Amino acid sequence: SRLPVFPKISRKDSTNYPPYTKKDIELIKNDFRRRIKSTDRSDVSNNRLYLEMNDLIDFCRFAPFRPGKEVLLLQHKHIKEIVRDEMIGLAITPATRKVKKNMKPAICRPLVRDIYVNRLLKRYPNITGEEYLFFNYSEMRHDRDFDSMFQKITDVFIRVSKSLDLYKTPNGNRPMYSLRSSQLMDDKSQGLNMEEIAKNSNTSVKMLDEHYLTTYSDTEQEKLLEQ
Repeated sequence: SRLPVFPKISRKDSTNYPPYTKKDIELIKNDFRRRIKSTDRSDVSNNRLYLEMNDLIDFCRFAPFRPGKEVLLLQHKHIKEIVRDEMIGLAITPATRKVKKNMKPAICRPLVRDIYVNRLLKRYPNITGEEYLFFNYSEMRHDRDFDSMFQKITDVFIRVSKSLDLYKTPNGNRPMYSLRSSQLMDDKSQGLNMEEIAKNSNTSVKMLDEHYLTTYSDTEQEKLLEQ
C-alpha cells in the first residue's frame, strides 16, 4: 500500500534547528498538562490530543527519528524488544526514512522502551500490529488526512512554544523538528561517537556537523543538557 504524502519540511543548507533544553521541554509538557486540567471533560478530542502530545514530545526527544512522518507512521509491528548490555531496549524499523538507503532498525535506549511500554501500550492495551503508536483514534487518523493531522500537531506545538516565549531564540526558531537536535545532542552526551549517532539516526556526520551540533560548543551543549 502507498504511504500517505506528508508536507515536505524545507531544509535549506543554512537552516539550523536549535535544541530545546530539558527545562524547556518540561515547561511545554506542563503547559499541555495544564490544558488538560482546564479543558472541559466532555472535550475528549482535545484532551486526547494534549495527553498524547506529551508522549510524542518525549519519544521524539529520545528516539532517533525525525519528528514528522517517520514517527507518525510508526506501527506496533515495527517494534521489537532487544537486550544489550543486560538492558532491554527497542529495535525500531520505521515504515519510511528520509535516507532510503539506510533502512536498518534504529536501536533505542531503555528510556524509549519505558515510554512505549508504560505509556503508549497502557493507553491502547488491545492493539494490533497494524495500529499506530500515536493518535490512534478516529478524529486524528480516520476523519482527517495525514497532511492535516501533521499540520494540526505542528501548529499546536508551535502555539504552546510561542506562548511560553520559547519558540524564538538568537540562534533561530525552534519548531517541533528542534526535538531532533535535542535527541542528537543527548546521544552525544551519552558517549556515542559521531559515526554511531549518524548511522542510528539515519543522517550523516556532515549533517550533524553543519546543522544539528554546531549551534553550540561542547561546553555549551553540556550546560544545555543540565538545564
